[in-house]
Amino acid sequence: MDGTITVDSIYGEGSTFTVTLEQKISDAAEVGELKIHNYGKAKKHAYESSFTAPEAKVLIVDDNEMNLEVEKKLLSGTEMQVDTVLSGKAALARTLRNRYDVILMDHLMPEMDGIECLYELRNQNGSLNQSAPVVVLTANAGSENRKLYHLAGFDGYLVKPVSGAALEEMLLKYIPEEKLHIRGRVQKMSGAIDTYAGYARKAHIVISCTSMCDLPGALVEDLGIPIIPFHIRTEKGSFKDGIQMGADELIRYMDTGADAVSSPPEIAEYTEFFSEILKSAHHLIHIAITTGMSDDYYRASEAAEAFENVTVINSESLSSATGLLVLVAHKLSRQDLSVGEVVQELELFKKRLRCSFILDSTEYMARKGRISEKVSRVVHALGLHVSLAVKDDKAGLGGIWQGSTKYAYKRYIRKTFPSDIIPDPDIVFVTYADISEETLLWIKEEISRTAYFEHVVFQQASAAISSNCGPGTFGILYFVKGNKSYHLTSFIEKEDVDVEEAAGYGILEQKSDNGAQEMIQEGDKSAGGDDTKEETEETEETEKTVAPVEQNWYDGIEGIDGKLAIENCGSEDSFQTVVKIFYDSIGTKSKELDGFFEAGDWKNYTIKVHALKSSAKLMGAMGLSEKAFALEMAGKEENIPFIRENHQDFMEQYRSYQEILRGVCGEPAGEEDATQSEKPPADQYLLEAFYEAVKEGAQAMDCDLIDEAFGEVEAYEIPEPDASMIREIKEKADGFDYQGILEILDKRNDIDA
Repeated sequence: MDGTITVDSIYGEGSTFTVTLEQKISDAAEVGELKIHNYGKAKKHAYESSFTAPEAKVLIVDDNEMNLEVEKKLLSGTEMQVDTVLSGKAALARTLRNRYDVILMDHLMPEMDGIECLYELRNQNGSLNQSAPVVVLTANAGSENRKLYHLAGFDGYLVKPVSGAALEEMLLKYIPEEKLHIRGRVQKMSGAIDTYAGYARKAHIVISCTSMCDLPGALVEDLGIPIIPFHIRTEKGSFKDGIQMGADELIRYMDTGADAVSSPPEIAEYTEFFSEILKSAHHLIHIAITTGMSDDYYRASEAAEAFENVTVINSESLSSATGLLVLVAHKLSRQDLSVGEVVQELELFKKRLRCSFILDSTEYMARKGRISEKVSRVVHALGLHVSLAVKDDKAGLGGIWQGSTKYAYKRYIRKTFPSDIIPDPDIVFVTYADISEETLLWIKEEISRTAYFEHVVFQQASAAISSNCGPGTFGILYFVKGNKSYHLTSFIEKEDVDVEEAAGYGILEQKSDNGAQEMIQEGDKSAGGDDTKEETEETEETEKTVAPVEQNWYDGIEGIDGKLAIENCGSEDSFQTVVKIFYDSIGTKSKELDGFFEAGDWKNYTIKVHALKSSAKLMGAMGLSEKAFALEMAGKEENIPFIRENHQDFMEQYRSYQEILRGVCGEPAGEEDATQSEKPPADQYLLEAFYEAVKEGAQAMDCDLIDEAFGEVEAYEIPEPDASMIREIKEKADGFDYQGILEILDKRNDIDA
């Protein structure tokens, strides 16, 4: 019959036989949804819910009141808190007030359909549900519609009219386990044999990886991602990466001059690992690191040949870039997609990954034979810093810089975010080996100056990565913006995360100072007993008589939401830095945008207005950010008439921030004069030394040298016309326009001549 019979056997567990027969197509129309567990079951009794969840909250959005009533009644036995609304706008109003565990949303609604509402929800300022799972309710279950819903970003779909069993099956995927109370099995028909029961308890798809994926341990544990550790072989023996030996311990060991070699598990270990996972999964997708750095993919693939339901994917990346692919795979595995569809989407997504590292020293790479000893000695002798980039499954030179470590770090960060690439703002990983927290916070600020991300996640590199790269190494790992956002922040945006848990996720400064203070106060109240209660009452009584709290420096700045800015920036100090950078760059950025507009260079115009959109959002200028976003979308859609009509209005609003922020970033005229009068005047020798230092820095493209030159003249009163010229140079320096600096200095020389 030209068919096949295969068997997947797990020792001690049993075997699964699969029979495949070729069948001619008699009708091309889709059969529809088939649920094999419904076959042969008599519907003699009313539907009985299989769980209760009185603490869970669900929102149902549907413009048909009858549908809402039916869907609400289907859930009545679960004891869940169910809210219903009749429109997308009403849903967005509710999501600002209440946090929901799951949102069920009709597709076709007037004014705002389900897809539009989902988009607004994911981008809603102040929403409590940007990460909430959203399931679409639809009467159309065709493959084209399923693909549409998947691309739109829905977490699943339900076909109307919705059955109680299908609805509960979907809800069980997303309601937190701690809120669920599972009832005993619903009584089956007497004598019925349900061969599907054990089969259905298995997960549809499980995603696995090695310890080289460099994901936060708390996140791996929460998502239940199986990890098989690399081996670290030393003179003292062999150790399991992350279990028996950590990165810090390994670096201390190697600093003594001893050597260590990392290697993937043996084929037999992969086979045992896969076998154990398949006890609770129908299919396993294992994601391996790049073949350019390891045999992980080859060994896992050979082990997978013993199974019919194991797929191995080469991430073509390293470290947390592979981790990003793992997170996307995990998200896809929870949707109603076939294994083939998941694999196909992962193959497309991995082309969007960006993976690179900068090394403080090439010594460790030379020890591993990744680069030659001769090259390493030359790099060391010349004081060079090298970055490595993984692209097309190969590791190669990403950049090389001479100068201080901090200077090289800064140049690496700038190079990592080229102007012609728009990063997805979802998340960026900074994976590091033996770098101080102070330096990490500086790295975060530098990244924030260059690109906007909702979350900057710091992750210590695995011991296996550290053994190759050595101390002082860090990588920036992110993915490029595409036509679909996976909203990976939903995995790390958790309610009431305690300090240890937050540290486990690698999230620094995600809560505002006010939020942290509230947590401390709540902790004091809960631990203090009656004494605390008395103290609280006394405090409340005192607060009634004290003077109003002094305003923060950022309160009342026109067009800026200070609290939102601090949340976006991570701290008040970072916000102050961002405001200063934004203010200082208005002149340069305005000229650039006007230049591209007048030249009709819409590609660069779109890139620049996108960057301005992110900068404005970062500092809480949401009105300006929204206008920039509209212009960005117009640029991408080649809607040039819209740009021409709205450019001038946008630029006027942008330039207005020079006056709005002058008092915050500069000094009022009276104070400025008073301050300058107290400064000693700068003589001609000091000014000549300043110009020479700036010229040297511009020629070497060394921003640190230029900053040092400005530091030398800050304590002096600068006479005109030098004061004006120095302000022009500062404006160019803030925009890293080294050629512009040299042109100003050349004009000065011409005038002097």
